[in-house]
Parts: sequence; structure tokens; C-alpha cells
Amino acid sequence: MKKYLVDFLEQFTYPDEVRVVLLEAFDKLAKDEALFKVFKELLQRYEDDIRCDWNSMRACLKEISADAGVHEYIGNTLLVIYLSKRMKQYYLDTGLSEDMWYSTMYDLKWKIAECKEIYDIFGVFAPEWYDRFWKLERFCFGKLQFELNPFGRVYQKNDISLKQDSPVLNVHIPRTGGKLDRESMLSAYSQASEFFKEKFGANPIVFVCKSWLLYPRNKEVLSEKSNLYTFISDFDIIDYGNYEDYSQAWRLFSVQYDGNVDHLPQNTSLRRAYAEWIRNGEKMGWGYGVFVYKEEKMQTNYFKYQEEKAQNPYIGFTSFQHFRGEALYSDIVVKPENNMRETENIEPYPVPDYVPQNGREEGYYPDTTVAYIRILWKEFEPEQGEYRYEVIEDVLKKADECGQTVMFRLMPHSTRAEDDVPEWLKKIVDCPERPEGARMKDSPTDPLYLELFGKAMEKIAEKFDDDPRLDIVDICLPGAWGEGHKIDQYPQDVLKAHMDVYTRAFKKTHLLGQVLEPHLARYANEARPVGWRGDGIGQENLMRVKFPYAVSILPELWEKSPVSFEAYWWMGEWYRQGWDLDQIIESTLEWHVSTFNAKSLPIPYEWTDKVKYWNSKMGYHYVIDYFKCPQSVKVSEEVEVEFGIDNVGVAPIYRPIPFKIRLTGVEKEYVFDTDIDIREWMPGKHVNQAVIKLPEEIKVGNYKVEIGIMNEAVGQIYFATDAASDGAYYVVGDINVK
Repeated sequence: MKKYLVDFLEQFTYPDEVRVVLLEAFDKLAKDEALFKVFKELLQRYEDDIRCDWNSMRACLKEISADAGVHEYIGNTLLVIYLSKRMKQYYLDTGLSEDMWYSTMYDLKWKIAECKEIYDIFGVFAPEWYDRFWKLERFCFGKLQFELNPFGRVYQKNDISLKQDSPVLNVHIPRTGGKLDRESMLSAYSQASEFFKEKFGANPIVFVCKSWLLYPRNKEVLSEKSNLYTFISDFDIIDYGNYEDYSQAWRLFSVQYDGNVDHLPQNTSLRRAYAEWIRNGEKMGWGYGVFVYKEEKMQTNYFKYQEEKAQNPYIGFTSFQHFRGEALYSDIVVKPENNMRETENIEPYPVPDYVPQNGREEGYYPDTTVAYIRILWKEFEPEQGEYRYEVIEDVLKKADECGQTVMFRLMPHSTRAEDDVPEWLKKIVDCPERPEGARMKDSPTDPLYLELFGKAMEKIAEKFDDDPRLDIVDICLPGAWGEGHKIDQYPQDVLKAHMDVYTRAFKKTHLLGQVLEPHLARYANEARPVGWRGDGIGQENLMRVKFPYAVSILPELWEKSPVSFEAYWWMGEWYRQGWDLDQIIESTLEWHVSTFNAKSLPIPYEWTDKVKYWNSKMGYHYVIDYFKCPQSVKVSEEVEVEFGIDNVGVAPIYRPIPFKIRLTGVEKEYVFDTDIDIREWMPGKHVNQAVIKLPEEIKVGNYKVEIGIMNEAVGQIYFATDAASDGAYYVVGDINVK
């Protein structure tokens, strides 16, 4: 007999801690022959009669559990499990499938989890819940449970008329059965409708539900896009009321209310709202609703991952001081005697004529839609107050012609004497020279230095902040290249004022702070979302110590603003040094990288596959899981569609590019805008709904249903899908307009 318990727990994959508790309880019961005999007699009652007296059975079970030293709730669980064996045979004898039995019995797993949450016991605290399961009157379909009842009321609305004896399907929502996502709900309704359809004959199938979930005030605190809001909206709430006390609070909070609101978990908007209501002496409530189910003939088409047809905007490898398709710097070998100064003579913009650029003969570089350009302050403001906007306009124009957006940094100086601060600044503040033989050059420490540089940034923002070609601006710090060298020489109030310049001036352009100065980046985020960049990726100390520490201070910034990395050295040197590219890739993906600057130096062909994988995860990558829409609609009707998107990248997109639906017929096409915000597609799966209203002038006939993401600034976003495409839209279904 114990074997059935062991097999049941294995079949339903119960965790070891539950198995231990139940097996120990069984052993306690089984070792007392008299008690065990009574337990088996209870099972025999159900064996003999499917409608046996459940109240007397539970009373008897409570006694023998206590005598055996088994908690009442655990004893209930043992009874449910052993009765399931005979229940399975009842299912099969009635023509019901074993799969239905399995789905129904899976409810026990939820009930045990519920009991553990509330009472800290692996058991069942409401065994009467199973009475109608044993009688084969309540069934589980998907995430919901249903039973057939007479309506018991009178209801009249539109063309629906229900009498006292009209059949309805009562809906139960298992509390720990998972999210009430729209696809799962529709699937459950559809399965239940098919199973019970003979009971309704020609009448519409009607669902009813009485639950705290349907309490009308819930909508006050729920997002209209939330699963629960959608679930409530299905029902016409015809009755509601308040509970006299807070004995039902456990259904929401997973703990019994002890009279102290502060003891209730408040980690969701709904829980916080209810806690506030309780604190104010307001009552919890319930609602009773009617849902008339009309199953439309829907089509659902499924799609698979396939690499995008082209590189998407805003993500992937960046060109550096170059534009898409241009020459690459020639490979460079690091030598100790150069004191880390191998590239200082080749990095100015535009690239000097003397710089060797044979990189495409020595390796390769992935396609890129982002041009990372760094320009010296003196090139933009050669004389104080004289601003050469044409320098930046030329960068934006060239990038746009190459199908790129720009990531930009105005830097005060680099390390070379030729790349110093503007000459006019040297007449105002003390500007250090680079010491003989040294690699680095210090910035001026006079606060006026940052103040004047900030004015230049404000001028750039006035002119270009609203320009879609300019996607990202680096927040430049003191030190060579603006990367924070000797930043501790500057007072915090001066540095914060410098950050304020950027966050105040740039309202639409994305900003990136230095990850190695995480507290400044965190401060900037008090004003607006600011992402971060990490210079020197690959270097061991940065990878193992400094970056992980900094990221721990900025863990969620990637959700609102991009993350970018720049190589320490370049990938050809990584290869010669034997660096672990796999580890570098995985670390950057873990930190939600969107772009990577490999400095427009050639990449070894031996790393082609690894780089391809890296690019396939960097930023956003949208797979179309499925698309569901009606097979046919009438002119002027609203068309509801649903589709699944799987973002298999490591970051969202950060621009609100419109999601469009197009109907393409033989003679004409119709494009519909939607309110879908693709910035909400974080890594992982997403279910989306959209409604389009067909125009009265649309001609009857067959149309292809297509989807696309596009705007004038960057063109289209490519899906990673096998769906057919004309290059802009993807065919996801067909629809007949009649």
C-alpha cells in the first residue's frame, strides 16, 4: 500500500521535503494495526459508493490522525492521495481520460503549497473542497476548475436570458495555480465549454464566479494591462458585498491576519492597496459575475527562431571613429616598451591619413548600426563661445547615410599634447601637461574647468537633443578621454553639479555614466534614467573585482537605459594573449549589454562563431512565438488579436518605436497603429493583445495579416523569425473580411 503513495509522489514530482513528511505520517498510521484498519475502511467506503458520507469520513479521519500522532492536515492529504486511486478508475469507467484525472489531481499540489504558506504545514486544511471532485462533479481544465450548477438567479442582458434553473458553469481559481494570463484563461474556457456543451444544448455557455478577485474595487489599483484586470473584465458583475471581518485576508496575503497590518506582506500594488484599506478600517469584499462565452473561430499560427535578416538598430558591435562599411584600423601588437600607448596616435576623429587601415585584410568586423564617435572639445569650441555645430552635424549626416545612429562623447582631452584642451582654456585655468614618459595626462582641477566644459555640452544639447540620429551621449568625467582618471581630486558637489548639466540639458538623448563611478551614475538617475558604460572589458581585475562591485550598486539601471562596453586593448590582442572570450561574453550578457566597442580593429576569423553568438544575444532579439486572430470578421468590426513575443536577447529596446498591424489585400493595404509599447519587452516571453477597428470602406475579401515595428528614424526592426517577410512586415495569418 505504501508503494502507491511513493509512486503518486513521484508521478506528480513532489519535492523531497513533502515526500519525507507524508511517508513519515504514513508509517505512523500503518504501525498501529487498529488505526490502519479504520483508515482502509474509509477508503473502502468510496470504493463501494461514489456518494458516500464525506462528513462522517472526515470526522473519523480526524480522530485516527490524532491517535496516530499525525497532524490533521497531513492526515487529510493522505486520504486525498489514496482516494485518488479509486477516483482514477471512476474516471476511466465513465469514459473520462487519464489526462483529465491527472489535471484534476494536480490541484492537490497547489493545496499543499497553500497550506504550507499559511500554516507552515505540508497538508490540506480544507478537505471538504474535494467532495465534488470525488463525485466527478468538479473538473480541472488548465488553470481553472469548473462545475455545473443551476444558476439560482434571474439575469437578462442583451440577448441573454437566464432563469433559476438555467445551467451555468461555476469557475474556481486555484490560488497557487499560476498567473491568470489571457491565453491560459481562454484555453481553460474553451476546454470546459467543449466538455460541458451537451448540457447547454443550443443555449450559450455561461460561466459564473464568486470570488474576492471580482470585487469591483480591485480595478481601482490594477493596471489595465494586468492579467487580473482582464480576468475581471470578462465578467458582468451583478452582485458584490463586503466581508464582515478579515478572515479571508489569507487568500491575498498568504498569511492569516493577526490584527497588525504591518505584518502583512506588501510586495505588490494590490497587496499594498488592501493593506491601506485595512489600515483605514475598510472592509475586504467579493464579487459575483456572469461571463457569456462566445468562442470565435480563431486561428493560431506558430513560428520558430531564425536569425534576423539584418543587423537591428541600437545594438551590437559599434564602429569606432569610423562608419559602417569603412576600412578597419590595421592590427596592432601590444609591446611592454610602449607603456600602453599603442593606439593614442590613431584614435583622433577624423582618422588621420597617416594611420594604417588594412584591417579588413587581417580579420573581419561584424555589421554595425551604431557609430561611436569621440570628438575633442577644442574641435567643437576652438574659441571660447564659438561653437562649430557643423562638426557634429557632419558626424550625424555620415552616420545616417550609413544606416547608423550615433553614440557620442565630447572629451576635453586625451593623452597626447596634440589632443589637449582648447588653447583658450589654458589662459584661464592651470592645465597640466603629460609628464615625460608617462601614459596618462591629468585634467585641470579648477572647478571652472568643468563649468566651462558643461556649457559646451549644454550647447550641444540645445542643438541636437531632439535629433533621432543622436541616440546616446557619454557623460564625460575628468581625466584623459573623460574616463575619470584621478577623479578623487574633485569635490563631490562639483562632480554632482557636472552630472546635473547632462541630466538637465539632455531630455531625449540616452545618457551613459561610467560604471566605475557607480555612485555618480546612481546620483544621475535621481533626475532621469541614465545607463552606464564599462571601459576596459576583458581586463582581469576589472572583470573579477571592479565591474561586479559597480554593477551591484546599479543592478536595475539596464531596464530603463542601455549598457555599453569597450574593449581593453582589442580582440586581436585578446586572442594573442589567450584570454577567455567565452567568459567575457557571458559576463557582459549577465550585465545586460546592448552595445560593444571593439574599436574598429580586426577580429580573428577563429572567433567568428563566438562573436556571432555574442551578437545574437546582445541587446534585444524578438522571436514571434505565435499569432492568434479570428478567421473572419465583418466590415466595421473590431478585430482582437493576440500574439506572443520572446525576447531572447539580454536587454529591452529603449526607444518607443511603433508596433503596426497591416492587412494586405489584392487591391489595397491598410495599416493600423497600436498602443503596444515594445520597451516593455524585457528578456523573456510576453503575451500581447491589440484591437484594430476595420474602416467602413474596407473591401470584402481575403487579407494577409502582417506585423511590423518601424519609424522614419531607423526604418524597421527585424524579427528573429521564420515568418515570411517583405523586409518590413511579417506575415502572421490570414483573415476574411465579409
